[in-house]
This record gives sequence, structure tokens and C-alpha cells, in this order.
Amino acid sequence: KIEQRNQDSQFIRFLFAMIANFEAERRLPFIECFTRNNQNIDAFKELSLLPNGRSWSGSIVPVLQKDIDYWESLLPIFNTVDLLLHRLHVEQQISSLNRQIEHAKRSDFIGD
Repeated sequence: KIEQRNQDSQFIRFLFAMIANFEAERRLPFIECFTRNNQNIDAFKELSLLPNGRSWSGSIVPVLQKDIDYWESLLPIFNTVDLLLHRLHVEQQISSLNRQIEHAKRSDFIGD
């Protein structure tokens, strides 16, 4: 369906809201299919790529690291000039998560 309806933003957002809850490795083919058929960076940024709700106990650092690992697993998809902006967006997500990890580590150390 992604191939046929990749320009239907409402359908794609709905579909990716469900796909976001799949295991990380199961999400990759859907993201690759979408970006192969629709290279619009704004459409890509609208996709839900991480699970909607998560919980953890203790430090959030392992959760954030898992998110970084996931974003890094996406990078090979964006190895073309047409997807350079997508790659930059993913790299920005990784940088943001790294900053969050540093903040969380400080908070964990202080006991905040």
C-alpha cells in the first residue's frame, strides 16, 4: 500500500502510527519503502518512527540509547543524494538524544 498511497499524507501518517509500535528491525523496510517512493523531507518528518508510549524503571539512559541505536540503524537507508536531508534529520535526532543522555546521566549522578 505504501507504494500506491505514498502521497496520501493522512493515510501514511495513520499507517506509520501503527508501524511505529513494531519492533525496530521490523519498521526498517516500511521506512525504506516510503522514502524510495516519496523523497519529500517534510512528509518524512511527519512520520511516527518511534513507539507512541513507553515506560521504564530507573534511569532513562538505556531507553535513550536504544532510540539512538534505532536512529543509527536508519542511516544506511539515506545514502543517496536525494535523501541527504533525511540523513541530516536522522543525525539531528541522534545528536539530540546524545544531549538528553548526558543530561540524564548528570541527573542520575546528582540524584535529581
